[in-house]
Amino acid sequence: MKRLLVIALSAALLATPALAQFRPSTNLLPEQDRNAVSKGQQMSLRQIYQKLEQRYGGKPVDARRLDESRYLIRWQSSQGRIMNLVVSAVNGQVLSEQ
Repeated sequence: MKRLLVIALSAALLATPALAQFRPSTNLLPEQDRNAVSKGQQMSLRQIYQKLEQRYGGKPVDARRLDESRYLIRWQSSQGRIMNLVVSAVNGQVLSEQ
């Protein structure tokens, strides 16, 4: 029983950093961020991911907030290529691609 508990706790500790990489850092409070999305002033990260998936295929690797109006998203295309995309939080448009 103790062994099972130790394994479960270890798995939880290892999973925490992996989940944290998909939480963008922002200067906005979570409530302000939600309000901006609900008022249509900016797109949610989920909506931006959907646009990028339509354009490039693939999936997100990492995301962080550059400022109130831009995200830096590392994206893995369906061909396996990793791209650094600067994306507008307002309309989800790709501003820069590397």
